[in-house]
Amino acid sequence: KALGLCLPDAENSLADALEDFKLPRSTVFPLLDHTTACLVVAHGDVNGQLREDVERRLSRALGDKANVLILRLECAAGDSGDDQTAFALGQFIAGLKDRADKPIKTVAYVTPSSRDVALLLALACDQIVLQKDARLGDFDNYLKAHPDRAQELRRELREIAEREFYPPLLAEATADRDDRIVEAESTKGPSETRFLTEQQMNDDSKADEPHGWRSKGEVKPAGQYLTLGADD
Repeated sequence: KALGLCLPDAENSLADALEDFKLPRSTVFPLLDHTTACLVVAHGDVNGQLREDVERRLSRALGDKANVLILRLECAAGDSGDDQTAFALGQFIAGLKDRADKPIKTVAYVTPSSRDVALLLALACDQIVLQKDARLGDFDNYLKAHPDRAQELRRELREIAEREFYPPLLAEATADRDDRIVEAESTKGPSETRFLTEQQMNDDSKADEPHGWRSKGEVKPAGQYLTLGADD
């Protein structure tokens, strides 16, 4: 910089910088000078009682100087849970990094008994690990029982995914059955891949200066919710 060999390159957000410089999500993970891990289990319906219990135990772990918080997810909406409570707990988990006086890392460990609104807790963590038969999403039954929550749920999923630098389109797609989604690669300039809806692909092809996206394969067909397994 002092020799004039480089100039500042302003970005609107950290997410834009990661995308423009082709950096992985791991770039934003904190560097830990040591590891003191604590396991917290979220088991049962994601309701007010579970939220209070998990928040208390996570806060206690921070007080005990843990800097790696592993959240084992064995939960779902069940009979008494809802996405609003899950979203509030997810915001709490994501905000732990702002409260801690030293860098911490959060890891979601997803079990096969975890489904639907537990995704909001997983997306709040730095890293997500799935057991072999575990799934992320699986909102079919929840949205059949609560069809009026679909739009607000998609907003919650997008907001928390953007906060933690996960692809917001994929997060939304777990509660949106309408759009077909593909993984697209750029045909111009440096290699670049993005998740796009079929409508976004069509709009780009009709633009005055198209980006030139080419589909690498379908991620989600129209007419069903996206559910991600361990291999995905």
